[in-house]
Amino acid sequence: MGPDRGGAGQQLPWQGIQVGDPRCNRCSAGLSLDGRFAVLVDPEDPADVAARDRLLAHHGGMFFGGQRAAVLGPWIARAALRHPADVPVVLGVARRMLGRAGASGRCGGPGATGEPA
Repeated sequence: MGPDRGGAGQQLPWQGIQVGDPRCNRCSAGLSLDGRFAVLVDPEDPADVAARDRLLAHHGGMFFGGQRAAVLGPWIARAALRHPADVPVVLGVARRMLGRAGASGRCGGPGATGEPA
């Protein structure tokens, strides 16, 4: 297995959230559903890349790790109020990620992968 496969048993695209030098900093964020990992930002999907760029431009300083719901909830609400047009962008990222995980038939029906119905 190559360095980008690790214990996941599949390629893990890290370029979508690349930070720093790729020779030393490679990570992938997403979710695992029924043993299949779905990347948060697919670097091959122009909609994901555009969403990433938009959300980082508007919310790049937000850090979610280790935050309590009592803190995180108001942060997210304030961000949504500040940039309401970003809400459908976030929902589109979530739909595409769930579609890549194979959940489109379980939770969204037509358009669940972010593609037009």
